[in-house]
Amino acid sequence: MPVYRNAATLEPLYARLLCAIAPLTDRYDIVFVNDACPEGSLEVLKRIALRDDKVSVIDLAHNVGQHQAIVIGLAHAVGDIVAVMDADLQDPPEALPHLVATLLASPDIGVVFAGRRGRYESGLRLGTSFAFKTLLHWFGKVPRDAGSFCVMRRQVVDRLLALPSVPPYLLTLLSACKVRTVSVPVVRQVRPVGASAYSEWKRLRLALAALWGIVQLKVVRRQGRYPTQLDRMMGIPLQRFGSRFNPPLANSAPAPGEVK
Repeated sequence: MPVYRNAATLEPLYARLLCAIAPLTDRYDIVFVNDACPEGSLEVLKRIALRDDKVSVIDLAHNVGQHQAIVIGLAHAVGDIVAVMDADLQDPPEALPHLVATLLASPDIGVVFAGRRGRYESGLRLGTSFAFKTLLHWFGKVPRDAGSFCVMRRQVVDRLLALPSVPPYLLTLLSACKVRTVSVPVVRQVRPVGASAYSEWKRLRLALAALWGIVQLKVVRRQGRYPTQLDRMMGIPLQRFGSRFNPPLANSAPAPGEVK
C-alpha cells in the first residue's frame, strides 16, 4: 500500500482493514510503503507496526511516485492472494471480502478490480479519467472502471515483477500479464482529508506514460526485445511533457529500508 501525505487516515484505515480481513483469514500481512512522505506518515506507521507484528513498513529514501511504490510493495508481498489499495480511504476496505470472493469463485480470473462508482471527484476529473480509462480499455483490455484498488493471484504478481522495465503504471503492467480481469462495482468515497497529489499536468504525464508503456510491452511481446528504436523516435517529443518515461521497476528503485 503506497503512503504519501496520509498521516490523518492511517489509523482509521488500519482499524477498518482489520475488520475487513477478519472474516477472510487470520494469516495475512499488511505492507505499507512510505513514499518519502514529509508530513508525519512514517511516525504513524511506526506506531502501528509496533502494535502489530503482521504490519511491515518500507521507508523509501526519496519519493518515487504512487505506482513505483505499489510495485515495490508487491515485490515484498507474500501469500496466494495480494491486494492493492490507496491509503487515503477513498477505497473502502470493507469491499475486500467481495473482491476476494469474486476472485476465488472463478479459477480463470487473475485480477478483480473495484469498479469505481460515485461522484468522488469533480466532474472535470471524472470526465478526463473516464476518457483515459476508455483508451486503456481499448489498448490494454482492462475494465473501463478499473483503478488501483484490486486483488490478484500470486501468479499475476510474479508475472508483473518479471516484466521488462517500462513506465510503472499498475493498469498497464496488469494488462501485460495477459490474464483475465474483471471488475465489481464499489462506491468510491470522497477524500476525507487533504487533496490529491496529482495536478492536472501530472495526470496528463501519467496518462502518456501509461499509454506509452502499453506500446512498449506490445513490441516486447511481438519482437521478443525491448523497443529501443521506438524510444529514440518518441523519447524527445514525450520528454517535452516533463516526465521520465523509462524508470525501472522495483529491482533498481531506491533501496527501501524496512522499519520492521
